[in-house]
Amino acid sequence: MTRGDTIDRQWRIVRAIPVAPRRMTTTELHRILIDAGHVGLTPRTVQRDVEALQELFPIRADRRSKPYGWYWSGGGHPDSQPRLSDAQAVAFFMLEQQAGQLPPAVERHLRPYFVEARGILAQDPARPFARWPQLVRTLASRRPGRPPSVPESVMQAVCEALFQRRELKIRYRGATRSEAMEQTLHPLGLVSVQGLYYLVALAWDYEDIRHYALHRMTTASVETGLARTLPGFDLDSHIRSGAFTIPFSDRAITLVFLMAREMAVYVREAPLALNQRESAEGDRVRFEVKVPDGIGLRTWMLSQGEAIEILKPKALRQWIARTLAQAQTHYDQPAPKGPSR
Repeated sequence: MTRGDTIDRQWRIVRAIPVAPRRMTTTELHRILIDAGHVGLTPRTVQRDVEALQELFPIRADRRSKPYGWYWSGGGHPDSQPRLSDAQAVAFFMLEQQAGQLPPAVERHLRPYFVEARGILAQDPARPFARWPQLVRTLASRRPGRPPSVPESVMQAVCEALFQRRELKIRYRGATRSEAMEQTLHPLGLVSVQGLYYLVALAWDYEDIRHYALHRMTTASVETGLARTLPGFDLDSHIRSGAFTIPFSDRAITLVFLMAREMAVYVREAPLALNQRESAEGDRVRFEVKVPDGIGLRTWMLSQGEAIEILKPKALRQWIARTLAQAQTHYDQPAPKGPSR
């Protein structure tokens, strides 16, 4: 019997036990589990499961007569909560982090689910899901196109290892490798960047933090050993350090640029940083902001086309000019003809 079978069985028990004053006996629970496909399960195993679940949920036994009837004695019954697996929990949390980008009507309908899901976490800080908000982040996406798919079994194993603080064994195919290699990881966090999922982890007995793209994991399985931790590690600090950007310099730059008025409204509504300042300059708007110089910033600047003019730093202005000039050479001549059909 796998760990996944145990989790499924126990979660079915939690959902099946009714709210007081209704009751359900162990025999009735056993029959529900058998019908759900847990063949070979004994009533004694169900009894042990229910007794263990009493420590995590407000489940009580009516012992006034035999057979005992089990019931849910408090609020927050799972039937009134989002029914979340580990992977579904990740999806809801990441969706909540992007709630500000959703249409108001959609966000309003989802808000009760966000609140109820967090209520589950708050019931018992010792539960694995209580670490959920510290372990998962979603960074804003501007990447067009569909992201590569992640096998469901990989996502499930990664989430379970992360929340249960277990070692994770994977077969991983790097971007420049043709074959997958087996590795043992110690998960620290999960981050979504432009629609791609990355596991932040330690590998084997190394101390350096590494990022593993989930779509490059061909297999993943949760191990019994406890994962190592890194003293002082904080996921937000790791992200702020620029770990998920490809830097062009070691320091932040003071970026000064002019923007067409009709486009400046977007920069005003979604500032590049909190320190951003602006002033009118003729028929354009002058912006000044201190930001990390990374590939995301430069890609954004190039995407603005003629609507933007970089003034400072001088080296960045020159880089933009060279890049645009090199791109122009592709369009100075007619497009090459493709193969005839």
